[in-house]
Amino acid sequence: MNSLAKKSEEMHAEFLRRQATSPAPKKLPKRTPPRVMKNWPENILACPNAFLRCALFGLVAKGKRKQLDKVSINSQTGLTVSVSGEELGDSEKAR
Repeated sequence: MNSLAKKSEEMHAEFLRRQATSPAPKKLPKRTPPRVMKNWPENILACPNAFLRCALFGLVAKGKRKQLDKVSINSQTGLTVSVSGEELGDSEKAR
């Protein structure tokens, strides 16, 4: 047997040994299905009032947008809203 085939078999045996002795993988928590409002037309979008009232859209000068990474923004008491991505300005609002 050539050295490459021998090395491959050794690596495979090591893999199987480690796999047999490693702990079982953690189970992921079940995802809750999204809540659907009964009798709500599909062509009309809905959004929680508290989310609409948070400071998601700010006054940002053109060319001065920041890149955000899990930044908490001002919102109603008892609610936490975190934002990642490019900062949103007034120009993104629907008119």
